Amino acid sequence: MQKYQIHYIVFLTCKEHTAEEEKCRIFSENLNNLRNPGHLNVSLADCLPLAAANVYKRPLRIYSSRIQNAVYDISADLDQVGDGMQDPIRLALFSIPGHEHYDSIEQVSGSSTPFPSKKSHARQATPRQQRKPQHFPTPRKRADYKSPVKKQLFRKKKSQPEKWKRNVRKYKYTHGEAYTGRTGRRFFKTYWNFGSYEKQRNFICHNVEQSETKRCKTKRKTKANAFYLPVEEKKERVCKPFFLGILDIGKKTIDYALKKKKHGAFVGEDFRGKKSSINKTPDLDANYVRQHIESFPTVSSHYTRKDSQRKYLDANLTVRKMYELYKIKCKDSGKRVCSMNVYRYIFCNEYNFSFHKPKKDQCIVCSVYEEKRRQGNVTEKNTELFSDHQDLKEKSRAEKRTDKERAQSDKSFIAATFDLEAVLPTPSCKVGDLYYKLCLSSYNLSFYSLGDKKGTCYIWDETNGGRGSCEVGTCLLLHINSVAEKSPHVNEKTYYSDTCGGQNRNQFVSSAMFYAMHHHDSIEAINHKFFEKGHSEMESDSIHAAVERAKRNTNVYHPSQWDTVVSMARQRNPYIVIPLYHKDFYNLKTLRKSICKNMKTTTDGGRVNWLKVKWIRVAKEAPESMFVNYTFDPENFIEMNVSARGRGRNVNVGNVQLLTLYNEKLPVSQAKKDDLVSMCKSGIIPLAHHAYYEELSTGKGVKGRLPEPDANEEEQDTEED
Repeated sequence: MQKYQIHYIVFLTCKEHTAEEEKCRIFSENLNNLRNPGHLNVSLADCLPLAAANVYKRPLRIYSSRIQNAVYDISADLDQVGDGMQDPIRLALFSIPGHEHYDSIEQVSGSSTPFPSKKSHARQATPRQQRKPQHFPTPRKRADYKSPVKKQLFRKKKSQPEKWKRNVRKYKYTHGEAYTGRTGRRFFKTYWNFGSYEKQRNFICHNVEQSETKRCKTKRKTKANAFYLPVEEKKERVCKPFFLGILDIGKKTIDYALKKKKHGAFVGEDFRGKKSSINKTPDLDANYVRQHIESFPTVSSHYTRKDSQRKYLDANLTVRKMYELYKIKCKDSGKRVCSMNVYRYIFCNEYNFSFHKPKKDQCIVCSVYEEKRRQGNVTEKNTELFSDHQDLKEKSRAEKRTDKERAQSDKSFIAATFDLEAVLPTPSCKVGDLYYKLCLSSYNLSFYSLGDKKGTCYIWDETNGGRGSCEVGTCLLLHINSVAEKSPHVNEKTYYSDTCGGQNRNQFVSSAMFYAMHHHDSIEAINHKFFEKGHSEMESDSIHAAVERAKRNTNVYHPSQWDTVVSMARQRNPYIVIPLYHKDFYNLKTLRKSICKNMKTTTDGGRVNWLKVKWIRVAKEAPESMFVNYTFDPENFIEMNVSARGRGRNVNVGNVQLLTLYNEKLPVSQAKKDDLVSMCKSGIIPLAHHAYYEELSTGKGVKGRLPEPDANEEEQDTEED
């Protein structure tokens, strides 16, 4: 160290501006003292580890008791040192508080020590890096640490009087803190529960008394106010800040109320909210929106016995589409266009209109159950009803698949589905003005044979017939007659339809089946099966879909043109179209009274619930009976003796003369004829068809109604005696 004292003198602690010769003298003196046994000068402690590394030509590793710097690696820095990767000399260092001077220690690069930090002495002193403190409690801190007092746990609902509101109020009262008492809360609620501007100001006028100032300290003050609160049928005087705070009002409220005080009462008026909104829709524009909404034709409920105030718009309309038509109208007439929100607000809040959605297109049972399940309100009874509903749905579909396979393999058996298509309006073309007009309705009852995939369509318009049970039963009777004539080898027929009571599942259609079975010798049995309500998907719907596609690119101006559209809807194996007129429909109500005198009571005295019937069967094995079934199990048939009631000779059902339902064409409403004639005059309908529409007959009692039940309407019982 004496030899390289210039190298180690930088570690010597000296005063500032000490000369180099003086530093060498002090270093030599301390080094000589170090040679004496038991003597150690702290000023040389910093350079001893580095000197040891240079003497032994090996690195030193010092383990310290300090948490921040646990390991120090010191490498030799003279030119003649050996390999720095030799095994280090290990030493232990116990730091003395206040005497740590290793400012020149730095980390050795490439060190493989497993300890968290490494420091190394270098020739140049470098400042210690600032590191985030690690939260390791030292033994001394651990001894001083006190864990927080654990909250004592009680069983729930144990009384805690220190948290009671009255005790909290009492504590704040005794300690001079702000609190809200029961009386103050009562005054506050009384004042704000008035809910009237005038009543609140009257309360102020009755409880604030004005008088002349007794001692005038300022010239501006001429009145003195005394504030009172009613307590137990007397007035208790309070200070002004207390009065304002208890009612949560401001000083200006008091001043304005007293300014408008006359004869002890408030005579002012609340002028707030009297100014009209800057973005309010002008009445002229709002009235034009109402006129446009009212220009669309509406019809009443499907059920004539149902007293409903709701009106129905065309199923193809929506509020958005109506608004688009409204903008076109405004552009043509030069009117200001209101926003979509204004149009929708007027439509929803001022009119009881609804867009027609056929009932059979939506299952009410499934919709209600899903809504209850989403809200978490499903009961055991709801689950049971929904399960039975799904079970009947699957059984009806399985029954149809079985009959379809039998019809394809058994030539003596046919199975068919039938359903009424949505109304076909006439005229039908891509003209926006048609939405504002009442059109002539045409009906298409389609039969689809499951065995040979043939389609038969019976088409008529509203001047020749309606959509009731007599019209549907007539088409079913005509289809049975056609099959019996063309295919006499067929001895059993099965038909599938939806459960619409006014059209399919009723006594009159069943009477037509009973008559057809007796009228044709080749027919042994006729079955009529019904799908579960809301799940009446069947093959005849494919006919309706094909017709809808065909009419998109075809203009129809006369009801007879629908025959061509329907027949050309399918290129391969075209549909058979049979147009019907008013003289073709039979009066099945009269037929039912003559051949089926009992349609309500079973042979065991029970009552037939027609709304739950799933299967109707007539067969020659029981010529005077009709069988109904509430399931699809052949073992659960219930027998009705349809000729049991009445006196006299039994009627030969097969020879009964069928009466026509209509003797002349049906009239239309005057409003509908006016709209059709106006379309002729405007050029929407070609000149060749004007005479047909101008000759339509009208009736005063004719009222426009939905052709089929809406999804929002309740099902009506159509049984008649």
